[in-house]
Order: sequence, then C-alpha cells, then structure tokens
Amino acid sequence: MSAAEKETNIVQKQPEEWDQSDWERCEKSVKKLQARIEKAKQQGRWNKVKILQRTLDRSWYAKILAAKQEKEHLPDEQATLCQSDS
Repeated sequence: MSAAEKETNIVQKQPEEWDQSDWERCEKSVKKLQARIEKAKQQGRWNKVKILQRTLDRSWYAKILAAKQEKEHLPDEQATLCQSDS
C-alpha cells in the first residue's frame, strides 16, 4: 500500500474524528519536530536526526496533516468521490 493510499484510508475510516481534529495542534506538533530535526542536523547529531525523522514519519499528526493537504489539493471530483465512499 502506497503512502497516498494510507492517507486516503485515514480520511475515509474516521470522518467524525477528521472534522473534530485540532489542526493548529497538529501543525504545531509537526513543526516542532521539524525544528528539532533541523537543530540536530546543525549540531551534527546524526543518530538523533534519524530517530526524530522516524518519529515524524510515524506521527499520527503528521499523517493526518499530510492527508488533509492531499485532500485540499485534489480536484473537486476526486474529493467528492472520497467523501461519497465513506
């Protein structure tokens, strides 16, 4: 299953949670992790970079934020199909 399919499944499986998601909190959490990754890179702490990247990759907030961004960029007819499937 590709990353795009996983993101689509996140949106389709939990529509009630999707509407109630705290998007500001998601963005803040993801940006905080990204800042920590950048700081670790600047310090040359490559093991820490690897751990933080893995954490970001597996983060629920990062996944639903990516799915939201993908959903916003879909053409209207594809977005309608995603909504009608669930």
